[in-house]
Amino acid sequence: MAVSDHQQSIVLLDIKNRLGHPPDLVIRTWNGKEKVVYLSTLVNEERVVEEIIRPLLDFSTKSSDSTDFDAVITSSQVEAARGADEQISSLLKGFVIVLASDGSVWRINLKNEKKRSINEPAQEKAVRGPKDGFIEDLATNMGLVRQRLQSQDLRVEEHIIGDAAGTTTVLFYVQPYVKENILDEVRGRLRSIQLQAIIDASYIEEWIKDNRWSPFPTMEYTERPDKMVSAILQGRVAIMADGSPTCLLVPTIFAHFLMASEDQYVLPYAATLVRWLRLMAMFIAFALPSLFIALTTIHHGMIPPFLGVTIAKARIGLPLPIVMEVVMMEVLMELVREAGLRMPGPLGQSVTIVGTLVIGEAAVTAGIVSAPVVIVVSLTTLASFAIPGYHMALAIRLLRFPMMLLASVLGLVGIVWYIMLILIHLGSIRSFGIPYLTPAGPWLRQDIKDTLFRLPRWKLNGNPSYARRKK
Repeated sequence: MAVSDHQQSIVLLDIKNRLGHPPDLVIRTWNGKEKVVYLSTLVNEERVVEEIIRPLLDFSTKSSDSTDFDAVITSSQVEAARGADEQISSLLKGFVIVLASDGSVWRINLKNEKKRSINEPAQEKAVRGPKDGFIEDLATNMGLVRQRLQSQDLRVEEHIIGDAAGTTTVLFYVQPYVKENILDEVRGRLRSIQLQAIIDASYIEEWIKDNRWSPFPTMEYTERPDKMVSAILQGRVAIMADGSPTCLLVPTIFAHFLMASEDQYVLPYAATLVRWLRLMAMFIAFALPSLFIALTTIHHGMIPPFLGVTIAKARIGLPLPIVMEVVMMEVLMELVREAGLRMPGPLGQSVTIVGTLVIGEAAVTAGIVSAPVVIVVSLTTLASFAIPGYHMALAIRLLRFPMMLLASVLGLVGIVWYIMLILIHLGSIRSFGIPYLTPAGPWLRQDIKDTLFRLPRWKLNGNPSYARRKK
């Protein structure tokens, strides 16, 4: 039964009103019957001409049987669009809506694929190993994963999140390896998200993470397909959102932030050495300024005599106490670091290096801070760059400021109390039911083989016990 022009006009008027009469809304009519509607900024107009307009012209001249319309369109992605909400949603996703003369409404996916090329992630460079990284297109990212893991056990679950604009979010996991309780927990938390739209995967992280007020990250993220595939083969779950190049990995433990994807491509003893260096760098970035303040302010007798004399000579005539010198230099270093991140690549690196040298030299020459303070702050900043995870490095940078103030008042006692509080807090954190300090607490001897150590692959018996399904 043919639909009247009046009914089609009502549908078109509803589309215009709900979209706010946008200038990129295109409506074309053929033979006074079929109407083609799309947003020119989202679709490939060349494909619209080739796959819809020309077939419609041929159809209107050769046949009057409108029941054959669905067979006329040459595109392979033709679906029925039922209801006004689905029609509007389809238009906003790059579909073309066709109002046929028989009253049926069709949607054809002719989205204009505007995406950047696949390059190595800037924040996760590796000397050895694959050089590709995720981009903002979900279909491309799924292809990168399937190229590496060509297994029938790979599962991909789609979830639509967002009240205003439904964003496609995908779960990746390997069926025989993942624990059902972890998978159910991830699904439940995704269903609980109440956001208008997901602009980036960090929106999901902030909503579903454990211990939301904790400075420590309980979810790991990566832009490397090889790291993501390695994680899901260990029984973890990967979460990826359309429009985001970042993939979230759960559950996450503290030891994951001592690892880098490059560890899998070097000799085992080299990877083990580097992991211990990162652990040492984490402790230096966290505690070195506080230890310096405590020793030079309260516990003078613990400093070797010759070193103590050198520090005392460097401080002759300085107006500020040591704690103020260290805090001031730490704040200046954070400002220089932030300025370097926000400026263009080559210029940002120059600002970071030159700015640090100039500020440090000028501060010592002007008699505001001593040279030992500049050395301590420089070592602290350098150590913080050795921490693989940006969120973990950020947490360490934030937590060292309160400890510096405690060290200036209570000395080593304040440092010990502060570290004990941090350890108690770490022991109370869980990531999707998994204790954060695993395998140290609880002690899992089997899992030590690929956390603080990286034993040869023939010594690694299966996946980590905290994440894998029991046989």
